[in-house]
Amino acid sequence: GYESNEEVIEVTTDNYVNPVVNSVTATNVTNDSITVSVSATAGTNAIQTYYYSINNGSYTSSSSNSYTFNGLSSGTNYNIRVYVRDANGVDSNVYTINAETDNQPLTLAEACSNGDNLASCITSFYNASGSDITKIYYHNSSLANGAGDKHTDIREQILKIMYVLEVIQKCVLKITYIESSEYLMMK
Repeated sequence: GYESNEEVIEVTTDNYVNPVVNSVTATNVTNDSITVSVSATAGTNAIQTYYYSINNGSYTSSSSNSYTFNGLSSGTNYNIRVYVRDANGVDSNVYTINAETDNQPLTLAEACSNGDNLASCITSFYNASGSDITKIYYHNSSLANGAGDKHTDIREQILKIMYVLEVIQKCVLKITYIESSEYLMMK
């Protein structure tokens, strides 16, 4: 005989498909929040978890394809990053978008949107017992249902008026002093 030293080698290919984040869209933007919606495609296994990060902060996990970042600054641009993880623990690509919060004054209804009764909130604002009593709210009467309500910040105007009043008071005191001094000198 003839002896064979042949080895049988089995070759298999890995057909595992990773999940993919196709798009991230800012669906609702306010003065202090951004809501994003994620479109992702599952690979071999179902998507299990969505991960959200803002301005390179740590990721927050969620089972939802929609997430709201709260407590943001108005008129500020934010960098948002999203990825997904499938049931086998395999991560997708990281998808990045930039979104900017609104920079509009709050309407009275928005300012009172913390669950308070609107009537009591309005009363607290106008009775100077609310959390921000430095705003005067006004309404464009040509608009319906409070659309276009705005406020103006009156702190600077009040400080200017107080300064002018202080100057006037000092002038009045000086004039009164001068007049009384002249009166006393005349006697």
